[in-house]
Amino acid sequence: MIKEIEAQIPKASTKEGCMEVHQVGASELKDLLALYKYLHDADDPLPNAATVEAVWQELLGNPRYKYFGCYVAGKLIASCALTVVPNLTRGCRPYGVIENVVTHA
Repeated sequence: MIKEIEAQIPKASTKEGCMEVHQVGASELKDLLALYKYLHDADDPLPNAATVEAVWQELLGNPRYKYFGCYVAGKLIASCALTVVPNLTRGCRPYGVIENVVTHA
């Protein structure tokens, strides 16, 4: 199901100033966390770096969790998290929950 969703995301031009949408890469945790500062006016502090990295690796290792980013000139300016949930209704088709939608101010 995730592959079908990814295939439907339009590929934008990579010209300077154009927007590109793709999955947030494993090495982009620092950029994602910086963007999350715009998500809430106040949030609980993050635990130590090792714990944050362990959670990130767990998320990346689970095919049901995907993080998508919007990039302009290679910079992450917006993101959202997609969770694909198994389902016992609708012919056992999964559904998606989109959360943590944030755009740089």
